[in-house]
Amino acid sequence: MLLEKIKSLCYNHNITISQLEKELNFGNGTVHKWYKSQPSAQKVLKVAQYFNVSLEYLFDVNGVERVVK
Repeated sequence: MLLEKIKSLCYNHNITISQLEKELNFGNGTVHKWYKSQPSAQKVLKVAQYFNVSLEYLFDVNGVERVVK
């Protein structure tokens, strides 16, 4: 879910994930690895700040709450 949100944000801002990684000084392929592993909170926060979105948006907290209820 997180990776899909980031892909969508990149698409909407006309940048690639590789460009995002360079802008944020992440290693090459870092974001794609988040499909299988947990990113650090600091890195996710950097992405949220870059796109000016909340962490709740990136993690789709409201969607999770709807499923749980």
